[in-house]
Amino acid sequence: MLRRGKQPRFGGSRLAMLEEAMATPSSHYRTQAELRQQIEAWKETDRSNFDADRYYDSWRAAGYTEHNRGSQETLARRALQLCSIHTGEPPVDHTKECLLAVDLGCGSGLSTAVACRVRADTLGTIGVDLSWEMLRSPEWEEVSSSPSPLSGERLRCDLAQPLPFRAGVFDLCYSVSAVHYLAQGSATRTAEQRISALTKSLRDVLCAGSRPCALQAYLTRDSNALQLFRDVAEQDGWALCDL
Repeated sequence: MLRRGKQPRFGGSRLAMLEEAMATPSSHYRTQAELRQQIEAWKETDRSNFDADRYYDSWRAAGYTEHNRGSQETLARRALQLCSIHTGEPPVDHTKECLLAVDLGCGSGLSTAVACRVRADTLGTIGVDLSWEMLRSPEWEEVSSSPSPLSGERLRCDLAQPLPFRAGVFDLCYSVSAVHYLAQGSATRTAEQRISALTKSLRDVLCAGSRPCALQAYLTRDSNALQLFRDVAEQDGWALCDL
């Protein structure tokens, strides 16, 4: 049995059968190690050629939404709190502000919906994502019915390319389960170039005195992914705090 990030576990007899099968003249792989190396090579090729727009058809988008509903809402709420946004009842002395946020990798709108439910401030949120099917998800109907400003506004955008907004327009930025894809190089660009495209343009679109940015990501697949993000962010003028 192959498990992500784990060595394969086989019983003694099963392992012997596997080795015997690979040792036949018709086999391309003489050992388990050679087969595993090839599998990892295939996986790396798939990751470098990954296209969210092609991968997420309507069926996958619906499955993703249903499977991740609870976790996405919890993570989005925490991300907004790290952006200094009150997601519950505001303190008595709180002064309500009008703020504009961008949700990077908004998907089917689960994380954007959390921002639309904020009542402590008047928070308008624009979502960006690469997948057309995600942006067409029925979940956006609920987001669009929200009384918050710009409710349901979203556009198709590749986070590995400069963000298509004017300079200094956003007060805050948050992201849930999206930016870790930038830590993998594509067929034409390195991981550093992909990350830098985001960090540089994000600095441009945030206004002076903006709130802290909160980017939740899974940086465990590649051992150097977190350090890579940290190095690129610092080069582009960010102070990165990983929690």
